Order: sequence, then C-alpha cells, then structure tokens
Amino acid sequence: MTKITGGVAVAIFILATASDLQAQFDPPAGYYNSATGTGAVLKANLNAIIDGHVSISYSNRETGVETLDQDPTISANCLQLYSGFTVAKSQFPSGTANTEHCWPNSLGIDDANPAYGDFFNLRVCDAQVNSVRGNKYYDDVGGSTPAHADAPLCRTDATRFEPRALDKGDLARAMFYMDVRYEGDATDGFPRNLQLTDDIASITTTNNNMGRLSTLIDWHFRDPVSIEERQRNHMIYSGCGYGAGSLQNCQQNRNPFVDRPEFVWAVFGQAPNNASLFFQGTTPINGASQLFLELPTVIRGAPLWSRSPFRSTRPAPIPPPTK
Repeated sequence: MTKITGGVAVAIFILATASDLQAQFDPPAGYYNSATGTGAVLKANLNAIIDGHVSISYSNRETGVETLDQDPTISANCLQLYSGFTVAKSQFPSGTANTEHCWPNSLGIDDANPAYGDFFNLRVCDAQVNSVRGNKYYDDVGGSTPAHADAPLCRTDATRFEPRALDKGDLARAMFYMDVRYEGDATDGFPRNLQLTDDIASITTTNNNMGRLSTLIDWHFRDPVSIEERQRNHMIYSGCGYGAGSLQNCQQNRNPFVDRPEFVWAVFGQAPNNASLFFQGTTPINGASQLFLELPTVIRGAPLWSRSPFRSTRPAPIPPPTK
C-alpha cells in the first residue's frame, strides 16, 4: 500500500508541475473574448485581436530571433529550423546560419514591415538548407532522399519542401497566423492579403499565396502544440530578449492557433466548419450522425459472437476446453 500511495503522490506532483509549466504561457484572461463565430467571421475577429502589434524592423531582428531560438542546453547557441542542429550565435545571421522566412519573402511579403520582421515567421536556419528551401511551398514530398546533408529528415523537389516531422505542426500554425494577421485591411499596417491555398498554380511571386493549405491542416493535427512552442509564442508576446522581457520591446501579440488549436478547423476547415465528428462514410446533409452498437452478453464458456454492425457473420463457436 505504501508503494502505491507514494506512486500516486509522485504522479500527482508530476501532473501539477506540468500544468504549472503550461499555465505560465497562457494568454491573459479575456484575450480571446471577442474570438467568436466560425469561418470568415472568426478569422476577422482574430485579425482584430492580433493586428496592430508592435512592429520590429527586420534590421533589428537579430537579438530577438537568437533569444527565441536559443538552444536550451547551450545558451551561446541556437537551434536551427529544419535540421535541428545547434549552431553558435556568432554564426548568425551572416555566417553559416541565416534567417528563414517560413512564409517566403517573395510570396507577398516583399521586404515590407511589419510582415518582413514578424517574429512568428522568422527562424534561425542553416544557410545552405535555407537556399535549398528557397520559396518552395510546404507539402508532403516523401521518398528517402534528404533535402540536404544538413537536413537529413527533410525532403524536397522542384516546387515543394517537406520539413522534418518535429517541425511540421509548428510551421503549419505559423502559416495560419500569417494568413490571419495580414489581411491587407486598414488596421494591418501592411498592404497585401496573404492567403493559404490548395491552388498550387496560384503560388507565384506575382501573388500573395502560400500552401498547401490541406497539408498544413493535416500537419497541425498530426504534430500538436508542444510546451516549447507555447513558450516561444508567449515570449513573442511578452518579451524576446530586449530588456528583461519588457512588454515595450516585443510584438505584444500572440498566435491564436498555438493558444487555441481548435481555431484551425473553425477558420480553415471545410464548411460547415464546427469540428463535428461523423461515424458514417459520408457526412449527412443535416449534420446529424448516429451509430447503434449492440454489445453481447458475455458468459464464461459461451460461444463468442457479436451482432455489432462491424461484424455481419457469426463466427464458429469455440469448442469447450478438454479435460
């Protein structure tokens, strides 16, 4: 009994500690109170919450990006996107490591702040890997050939780039943020509407589009938000290296899709986009769904069979054990 009780106490302590770690990166109370509706309505409400943030000039990005991507085990280093390899801060941003615009600069950002210097879109990256990625859109590529020797878990072809699995959800949520934050309206401080799409032909340097939307949604669900991603999100909001976390020295906005992952389907999912779950093979017109399961009575030694819809035929009875 003593061992069990102690085990429970340890488990409760671990759960409480993990909960405390998560809570410190929560948004302020009421931050998303106006985030109501779904689809275009919710998207507009989220834009109103996160736009108008403090704009950090791209030329002043270095300290912030270094702090956000700092290697947790080697404070003089940064962890590089795509490869996960550590690199000395002295190599950033003009040595072996430089700045990756996850939403490529040439796909609608075009050197214009605040999008150009938005920390949610900037990461430390191996310079050669960054060159290989270029302005390719994100998508599943597959195969076994590394995109680069320094990014062995990434894949690429002429138009697509697939990051390692550990980065996929983070990058997807960064792309959702960019789409919602930069609508090109009067309060954005940015002239263009950045849009995610599945229309691959429209992803060109003459448009403001990025993709592939359906793949990014899939990555979001397959690679959930981690505590490290929550911490980075909170640092961009509350302080990323410019004066002991002073609110005056960071963006003062958040990525809604890190704080509230359910917003992804509500904004970008197929309409009706209320995150319903259906058991049938097709979605019913009225949104309703039902499934009846008849569970058999279990009697020791009785034949095993089921009238569940998942089994249409009764299996042969199991013979009784021999004495």
